Amino acid sequence: TPSIDSYVKDEHLGNKIQSYTFTRLLGKGAFGAVYEAYNEKTRSSVACNITPYSGKIIPKAKLDQQPKLTELVQTEVAVLRQCRSENVIGFVESFRTNRNIYICMEFCNGGDLENYVRKKGGKLREDEAVEFLKQMLNGFRVLSAFYLGLHEVDAMHRDFKSANVLLHNGVAKIADVGFAKILKDSVTHTILGTCLTMAPELLENKAYGFECDIWSLGVVYFEMLTGVYPFPGINDMEVLRKIKKGPPVFPTQVQISKNSIDFILKCLTVDPYKRINWKAIY
Repeated sequence: TPSIDSYVKDEHLGNKIQSYTFTRLLGKGAFGAVYEAYNEKTRSSVACNITPYSGKIIPKAKLDQQPKLTELVQTEVAVLRQCRSENVIGFVESFRTNRNIYICMEFCNGGDLENYVRKKGGKLREDEAVEFLKQMLNGFRVLSAFYLGLHEVDAMHRDFKSANVLLHNGVAKIADVGFAKILKDSVTHTILGTCLTMAPELLENKAYGFECDIWSLGVVYFEMLTGVYPFPGINDMEVLRKIKKGPPVFPTQVQISKNSIDFILKCLTVDPYKRINWKAIY
């Protein structure tokens, strides 16, 4: 059986699908790969997720083993198609072939926020971090209350982290919404995401709602300001144990304003019912 690396190399780089030619592999995740692709009709570059009936580029056999992936990619397309915000990755189109689903989005030239922070020495000045925070909040405002026709539909990200924020000409754009959930009720139970940025209610397999993204936002802001995670750990149990010990410890060598500390602590409140909500943030 060929590896995903050989599958990606053999099947897509340099190939033309419809009006797109795949020119560069940008990255790979658990469910697929993302390419830069050139659209000959518009004469512009886009980013393209490629998926055999799933989230990104995976063999069809993997989808058969994990039917949940079909729901994830359908949700990603539904969320991206409806969001119109400077701070959410722009949707271009999606289409499928016999083997793959293609999700084409705007191309971002600045990489992701995680690598940007690393290149800046591991942390950002507070004024720069605040600007990115404002942009991310603007993106979440659209994600958390957008419209399909006349019916309001609510969405949450569920895997928000600095690696899922892309930069284009200095503007932050929330991306990789493959785990996004369109809510019919105020709570859900499916557990998805990354443990270092995951809210405690998810780590404990409890029902959760929009407050889970607020926790992740607080983690990302803490990370931008300090260069470390507030609750580091190698697995879910270790992260949860540190969360239960008490509030995060802010490094003494980093100067952070009282306003930023207060905001982070309100986001990282363990009880989701006592955690600051989106209305209070906006």
